[in-house]
Amino acid sequence: MSLKTEKKFRGIFWKSLHPISKPSNSICPPTIFFPSGYSGDCAPLLRTFSVQGNHYVFDTMAPWLKNLSHVTICGCLAFGEVVGALEEMPSLVTLKICCNETDLDVAGPVVNLPQLKKLTLCFRSDMLNGVALLERIKPASDCCICIPGEPAEWSPAPEEEEYERYEDAISAHVLPYLKTHPPTVVYVVFTYDTLFLQEGSSASPDPEHLYPGFRIPFYVEFFGSSLLMQELIGSASFSNVTELHLSRWGESPYYEDVDVVSALRAFPSVTTLKTTDRVLGLLLENHSITATLFPALVTLNTRDPEGFQPGKEEPAQHRFLKLRKAVGRPVSVLELSFLFGNIPDMDYLEEHTGLLVKWSSRLNGDGEYRCGDGGQEVLRFHSNVWEDEEAGWKLFCAQYSL
Repeated sequence: MSLKTEKKFRGIFWKSLHPISKPSNSICPPTIFFPSGYSGDCAPLLRTFSVQGNHYVFDTMAPWLKNLSHVTICGCLAFGEVVGALEEMPSLVTLKICCNETDLDVAGPVVNLPQLKKLTLCFRSDMLNGVALLERIKPASDCCICIPGEPAEWSPAPEEEEYERYEDAISAHVLPYLKTHPPTVVYVVFTYDTLFLQEGSSASPDPEHLYPGFRIPFYVEFFGSSLLMQELIGSASFSNVTELHLSRWGESPYYEDVDVVSALRAFPSVTTLKTTDRVLGLLLENHSITATLFPALVTLNTRDPEGFQPGKEEPAQHRFLKLRKAVGRPVSVLELSFLFGNIPDMDYLEEHTGLLVKWSSRLNGDGEYRCGDGGQEVLRFHSNVWEDEEAGWKLFCAQYSL
């Protein structure tokens, strides 16, 4: 782009943001620098601004900055540059920052953003890059923090002192938010070395949310000494959670860690647990702890459950149901969700008298059956499908993507 063309583009860009009937939105191209002549009294209705690039320079004297309410900043921008711009944006309601150049040792005055309700930080796998921003920004007391993170290792692995600083910075924002907005649905996601706590999507929708609710990553290596997690377990932060989702990404040596399983005590009011047989199997490795979890549990929802396999343990969902019955807290409803074609026979569930089994499957349709009624043949999902030649062919095609 020639200099003449670039200047022409700048003029067209800013003229398009002059006062009109409603507030404006803008995405700033990554290579464009706007001189003060174009950023003075232009765009007084600009409210939403997104910049993506490594060389953008904010004009902190531009009066339109103070009007911005929703900002996204992505790129390898200097920490001082970002903070300097934020100081001129007191009206921010949501802020999303995606970069990897944050200097953790930068000190300075606190940036007051009294109306900030949602702060999203994306720093790939190096979670520690967000510490300085969390320490410098003072948002609204009920600001929601979201750190999406990656389903991968922390890179580089944090030192214990660094991680303590990270948790201190997180705590200052997370605890006040949870006190004001206690969630009812929470996702706990296990990855190789990270445990994510995430607010469920059924929370009250906010059209400006860049991510549904809070999302906080914990480094499992230091999970046993996590003061933040201990406070969450001992407080009423999750006392309103009635639906808990447990999932895992990949393999990890930490899944069976006692401290990780014990953390689930933070959810005493859960009535619905949604998970998989693989996760249930991991919980059952810590039998004595798992027996004390979820005292109010009514419904177990398991996705793609396993059936009996020769030479292997009983299916995890079967063992979990037995454990609950043994400790005097039987599950009332078992929901089976089948996403794939390989549906096992599950008539062994008949022994759980009174248990209401519900299922949903492309091949078997939707149905329900109360165990102990003598009609357990309806739970022979695999056998029932193959008894019908046409349905069996559909199963074969589904399994092999034909």
